[in-house]
Amino acid sequence: MVVDAKKMRVLINGLKHNTSYNFTVTCQESTDGGPRHRVTAKTAPFILLKKPKLDIFAKPENMLTMSFSPVDVKDVRNFYVVVVPLKRKPGTIKNLINPDEMDMEELLRDVTPKRRSRRQLAQLDQRSPYITACFKQLPSSFTVGTDHSYSNCENKPLESGQEYVFFLLAELSSTAGKMFATSAYTDTVITPVQVDPLPIETGDGLIWVVGPVLAVVFIICIVIAILLYKK
Repeated sequence: MVVDAKKMRVLINGLKHNTSYNFTVTCQESTDGGPRHRVTAKTAPFILLKKPKLDIFAKPENMLTMSFSPVDVKDVRNFYVVVVPLKRKPGTIKNLINPDEMDMEELLRDVTPKRRSRRQLAQLDQRSPYITACFKQLPSSFTVGTDHSYSNCENKPLESGQEYVFFLLAELSSTAGKMFATSAYTDTVITPVQVDPLPIETGDGLIWVVGPVLAVVFIICIVIAILLYKK
């Protein structure tokens, strides 16, 4: 396969699970074939991760509950719940391909040991995928958007009116380097658009409304009293 010389990484699809591969990198512009570099890598073993099931009616508008199927955890070090905000293009939706094609190292780089402030969270790219929770043992269900911390991951509220998909990421216990397994994407879900309630006028406006009403009632009482007095 031909790779752009400006790229520092390349994704190779169609490899088998738990298999060692040798890759040779050469430069085609040189007359003698250029320098050759050999890279040996091993793919992760097959682990069945079913996509999370979503319950869109169980929680408020900026939260969402999902359930997980049981997983054999003997080869798994950590489980991560990944949130993927969708970026729309004319006629298509970006990112909806395969979670395996995502840069896992970049995704895990944002998992820091310190809790971020609300200001720092607001400065993050709200359209980038992020890890919202990490577990040693996978629970039967989990709620996204509670604004709590789960093993150094910020479970921030979902954005109003935004489309999302989710997937489960497993970091495997391996001595041959970092290995991961992923579930498929969940079905697409869109959070409801929150409508701000109409403002209620208070203060001086209330005085201007109540004042004339009291004046009219007072005049009516005086008229009734005069009529009763004449009788």
